[in-house]
Amino acid sequence: MLLLGLIAAAGAAPTTYSFDSAASKLYVQVYRDRDSLASSMAHDHVVAATGWSGSLTLDPDNIAACAVSVRVPVSGLRPDLPDMRRLVGYDVMLTDAQQKQVDEHMKGEEQLKQSAFSDIRFEATRCSGTMAALSATGTLTVAGHGGPVTISVKADTRDGGLRLRGGLRTSHTSLGLVPYSAFFGSLKNQDGLDFTLDVVARAN
Repeated sequence: MLLLGLIAAAGAAPTTYSFDSAASKLYVQVYRDRDSLASSMAHDHVVAATGWSGSLTLDPDNIAACAVSVRVPVSGLRPDLPDMRRLVGYDVMLTDAQQKQVDEHMKGEEQLKQSAFSDIRFEATRCSGTMAALSATGTLTVAGHGGPVTISVKADTRDGGLRLRGGLRTSHTSLGLVPYSAFFGSLKNQDGLDFTLDVVARAN
């Protein structure tokens, strides 16, 4: 009986996974304000994260006791790559010059302030739900400002690891940001932001 108890306890131990950014997709969509006077000159955008890292500690029998940590370098953000624009259903591709301009605005002093804040971070120590509908509540820190968010995902077992698919909807305002605008507000972005993830996590 003692041996069976030890085996059961060992099976209940939480597992720590490392995220495989190269095998994953993590991106945010930013939308133009279609009510602005110059909206026809603007575009919806999709920004992919590259070179990011993180970990997840999870016990399927005790979902609440999770731990999530993600670090995304601002330098690794890539706006409006053709493959990503096609993935989210955008028909119009941006030129290299347009992509460069978006990148400069996004990482500049009016937006992500890369020179002062090199990373975007998400930290969570509380989860709820089930593996099929898992929510992680924590703090998303962007440009030095931390705001509460809840990420909802479906977690599937995959080759000894996990695949997590889901995301969250939030806003510039809740993250301490101001949507991009130009020409005295006649061209601007919406406040809303949609984060999407399709992430592979491998057991350590």
